[in-house]
Amino acid sequence: MAIFVVLMIAPIQSILLTLIAISNYFVFSMASFHAVKRVANRLLTDKGESLLYPLIDRALDKVISDVSTSNKQNWMQKGFDFSLIQMQIINNIKNQSENKWVKKLLIYGFKKLKVDDIPFNDPKLNISEIIKDRVILAIREMANPSKKKFWYTILFHWMAVLVILIMNLIYR
Repeated sequence: MAIFVVLMIAPIQSILLTLIAISNYFVFSMASFHAVKRVANRLLTDKGESLLYPLIDRALDKVISDVSTSNKQNWMQKGFDFSLIQMQIINNIKNQSENKWVKKLLIYGFKKLKVDDIPFNDPKLNISEIIKDRVILAIREMANPSKKKFWYTILFHWMAVLVILIMNLIYR
């Protein structure tokens, strides 16, 4: 009841205060995503790909090594559903005892992995190498940290506070 009364007395101010309270969630989620981007950027600029390749190999070997070479070439013809393999690989990465930030990066890379344009009919195709390169490419594309969204949210907070103060001065 009190919220309804406040909303009736000062609708703009109460809406802005509610938006400020809700946008705090976005600040923390953006900060977390920015931290992941910074870790990815730092890892790739320090030539940490050599650290990622063995982890990707280990995750791929647990899933893809069970499939014979002839079956790998016929995956697309047999209705191969890569999303199931992808989920198995992601679960293997989650079960590894590596750094949690590196695991997050690898999981992100595998979630962004697309296999639509891989020519599975090629007998000389090395699927694990292509997958490794594409995972690293997905991580590399994500690894450009930017603070723009964070600063826009902070700017929104200050603008909303300024509008609330001006509205309070006008309606007194």
